[in-house]
Amino acid sequence: MTAAYLYMRLKSNGYKLTVNKVRSGSAMWAVVALTSMMGAWVFYIPGRPYYPLENALYNPLHRFGWAAAMSWIVVVGGISGFGILEPILSMKCLVPLSRLTYCVFLVHGLVQLYSVAILRTSEYMSFPKLFWMWLGDVTSSFILALLVHLLLEAPVNGLLKLLLQPKHKVFKDK
Repeated sequence: MTAAYLYMRLKSNGYKLTVNKVRSGSAMWAVVALTSMMGAWVFYIPGRPYYPLENALYNPLHRFGWAAAMSWIVVVGGISGFGILEPILSMKCLVPLSRLTYCVFLVHGLVQLYSVAILRTSEYMSFPKLFWMWLGDVTSSFILALLVHLLLEAPVNGLLKLLLQPKHKVFKDK
């Protein structure tokens, strides 16, 4: 909500960021986002001692870091654009995928839980096996998300448009 407010304020004032600010800010927020998501590997190192303060700081701050980085993308993409990436980010063929992303977010956990729940023996991983599993996970998630979108999200959006559409009064000429 803060990002939306900031975006609306900056957009209404006609504020634009310089190319150097966009590049340096994007690099900084990319590091923050990657650290937020990939930094958890430290907690899974075998034999590493447990530090309660470290866990207490990482758990809330990694969510803030990720949200702030995504907010940077929304605000900067809206007010200044990303230069050379702009044509790629605004491609018409990506619109259907962008409509599915929230549904994918909702269903991918179920796909992953299912793939783990059906295991009956230990699995030995290799890079090709992990890639194959990742590809199946992504494909299954998008197929399931398409079903959720077509059966739930699209009909509800259609109903909301009908219900929330302003009613036009008809005036008769005398």
